[in-house]
Amino acid sequence: MFLFYIVCMSLIRAVAAVIVKDKRFLAVKRKMTMKRDPGVWEFPGGKVEIGESLEAATMREVKEELDIECYVREILLPYVFQINSITIDLHYMLCELKTDESHIQLIDHDEWAWFDEKRFHKPDWLDGDEQIIHILKKRQLL
Repeated sequence: MFLFYIVCMSLIRAVAAVIVKDKRFLAVKRKMTMKRDPGVWEFPGGKVEIGESLEAATMREVKEELDIECYVREILLPYVFQINSITIDLHYMLCELKTDESHIQLIDHDEWAWFDEKRFHKPDWLDGDEQIIHILKKRQLL
């Protein structure tokens, strides 16, 4: 008799918009009411819908979360990690603003701010985001 073990693991594709301007990047603070990682800073973004490109998902998520528009320049970093039995395939997308930041409307977050390298403090951020700081520095975007 053979025993087969089936591991049911879900895969979620997601994007994070790394919006850069004047050697700084835009970040948003998660609402304190969120179940996972309340009150930490992150790059805006979210899940990629079925049939949606990474670029389209990034622009849609930025519009939905901040009510602004951005251009996607390129993929900075694919980052795969696990949360319980869920695999997250996250793509950090390098972006530029299409509209002025004075039009930002917070929908899913408590705050937004521009950060430079000195203002980034690891404990206040989601795991994995520190990799982006190193990439932005190396590419002289910070």
